[in-house]
Amino acid sequence: MLFSAQTSIRQKLMRLTVVSAGIALLFASIAFVSYEVFAYRRTMLREIQLIADMVETSSLAALAFEDAQQAEAALKTVQSNPDIVSAFLFTEKGHLLAGYQRNDTPPVPIPSDPGRDRMSLKGGNFLMVRTLHLKDRRIGTLYLTAQMSGLLRQFAWTAAVVLAIACVSFALAIAVFKRLQKVIERPMEQLAETARAVSRNHNYGLRVRPEGIDELGLLMADFNEMLAEIEHRDEELNHYREHLEAMVQARTEQLERDMTERKQLEKQLFRAQRLDSLGTLAGGVAHDLNNVLSPILLSVETLRKLCPDPKGQRMLSILEGAAQRGRDIVKQILTFARGSDGERTLIDIRHTVRETLSIIQQTFPKSVAVNCEMAQEVWPILGDSTQIHQLILNLCLNARDAMSGGGTLTLRVQGQTLDENYVRLHLDAKVGHYVLISVEDSGHGMTTETLERIFEPFFTTKEVGKGTGLGLSTVHAIIRGHGGFVTCYSEVGRGTTFNIFLPAAEHLDSRVLASIDDPLPQGQGQLVLVVDDENFIREATCQTLESFGYRVQTAADGQEALELYASLGEEVAVVLTDMMMPNLDGTLTIQGLRRLNPTLRIIAASGIHRAPNPEGNPAFEPNAFLAKPFTANTLLKTLHQVLRP
Repeated sequence: MLFSAQTSIRQKLMRLTVVSAGIALLFASIAFVSYEVFAYRRTMLREIQLIADMVETSSLAALAFEDAQQAEAALKTVQSNPDIVSAFLFTEKGHLLAGYQRNDTPPVPIPSDPGRDRMSLKGGNFLMVRTLHLKDRRIGTLYLTAQMSGLLRQFAWTAAVVLAIACVSFALAIAVFKRLQKVIERPMEQLAETARAVSRNHNYGLRVRPEGIDELGLLMADFNEMLAEIEHRDEELNHYREHLEAMVQARTEQLERDMTERKQLEKQLFRAQRLDSLGTLAGGVAHDLNNVLSPILLSVETLRKLCPDPKGQRMLSILEGAAQRGRDIVKQILTFARGSDGERTLIDIRHTVRETLSIIQQTFPKSVAVNCEMAQEVWPILGDSTQIHQLILNLCLNARDAMSGGGTLTLRVQGQTLDENYVRLHLDAKVGHYVLISVEDSGHGMTTETLERIFEPFFTTKEVGKGTGLGLSTVHAIIRGHGGFVTCYSEVGRGTTFNIFLPAAEHLDSRVLASIDDPLPQGQGQLVLVVDDENFIREATCQTLESFGYRVQTAADGQEALELYASLGEEVAVVLTDMMMPNLDGTLTIQGLRRLNPTLRIIAASGIHRAPNPEGNPAFEPNAFLAKPFTANTLLKTLHQVLRP
């Protein structure tokens, strides 16, 4: 069947080749003949025009004096040309002055009026009429007729030559095609016979012998490779068939061992889950109690100013002490849930980060670019080096998993001094010196719902089998065990930033901790519109700004901010807006405010350490960017810089 199909294809290919060659030769012949005829016609026209020029030169005097004998003499120059049939000279008034006609050709009628200048075919002859002038004055007309027999002879000769060449070319094409047909047919027949033998006998050891390295040779080589692969698979199949029973027995024993190990791991997991559940419960209790105790502690200082009498001061001291004891009880519960701490030593965080950086640069994929930014001077901390290394590595691994398609991982280490304003914004923070470790990735980010549960034990967004959900809960326990705290900021599509604050070691050399702070800039009564969906952040920011000479208006979301600005108008000097808010986020809020007032000063705040760029439009870019968390020092200096004329 393959051979018969091959024969049919060959016949069709031969007919197609013959027809194609015939059409090509036909068009080539037509083109060649046309070219020769047109070339001969152009030559003939040039020759007739040259003859007309000669007659014109020699007959000007005869026409001017109407001398018939001299005109006849001028026409004798054309008698030597066999293609000229007739020639006539007419005077200015149209009278025939002289004429010439060949005897061996049919007579040409003498025109009564030659008319205007022209060149045309008439009666199988070529006619040219030319007006003769002497110094821009018409003195006569030349009527010249030439026969086309030379053109016909040229056409016939050219057609005969082309026909002969076409016949020879066609014969050569058929001969070459038959030769090529034999060259192609032999390997195809060999391939077809081998395929039939393999199909009939299931003998995959047969091979064809490639001839050359052309397309057919490559096809035959691929056919041999296919047979070799089939033969290899067939041998493997026979091998597995022979050893199937032994493999089933071995697999059964392996599954039994795996089930035993799995049961042991489940017991350990359930035990760890009970302990971590206690930690989750303690964390929830701590969160609720801190929410109850934080307003009490935040209000003590204000109430002391409002109630200066000694009895009131004593009552406030009792209230503050009770709240602090409650906070200490919460810490004790969390310490119990986390277990005892390891051995604590002085640690230079920069060395730990460099060690971690060396590991991740060797193990992370090349698609993840790793950057490291470390301050020249960083305070040491008192902690467990192994645990600190573990928490940094866990955060880097999570960042790598969030950038499956590649991205940038950035590690930052710097000293940070937290003031009272920052402490009011973050319940876990204390006034003092901290070492800030930031782990930032450019991955897919997290939603608000996910962000709220990331530190819960066994909570994970990874697929089953790819994560236990214990990584971030372990990080959280280590940080809390060292007296520090962690903040996380994330936006979908823009990445995630973890900020770890670890307290600097106490009783350090005064030269290390000493710093000269510039006096904080005071406001001049400017109105600041603070936009944030977190109530305690709005209140703390409002108290800080009012205590430093600013007037403050607050809004809980972008829609309220737009309405408030529309009513206040130009009275608002600057807007401080968060970028992550419900209903109307910071990007849309900035766009709406700039449409109301293109020159409005705007400060954007976000936990992502990258300045926002709404829609990539420079008109919507904020005047400054504050990376959360920020201190009162940073806030006031940024406001002073933005409001500077």
